[in-house]
Amino acid sequence: MRSHLAERGFAFNLDYTEFAQGLLSQKDPNGWGEAGRADLLINLDTEKLGLWTGGGIVTMRHLPTGSYPTIPRRPATRGRAGSYKAISCG
Repeated sequence: MRSHLAERGFAFNLDYTEFAQGLLSQKDPNGWGEAGRADLLINLDTEKLGLWTGGGIVTMRHLPTGSYPTIPRRPATRGRAGSYKAISCG
């Protein structure tokens, strides 16, 4: 089914990573946690979809799972929610 969709311009990958994470500097027995992340990458080929030649649309969804240990932090800094980048092939 995946190759059938890819031939028509829709490709996707789903990955999952599990890990254990802990704090070595604290004596808290709850300082360790299991967590993971699921990543879904969708790649649309605009030419195969019949939209326009030489283009593509790529999107990614990240989903954290599990519990992370509490880590003392410095004041938070502002980050970007997402970014866009135009790519020219030619």
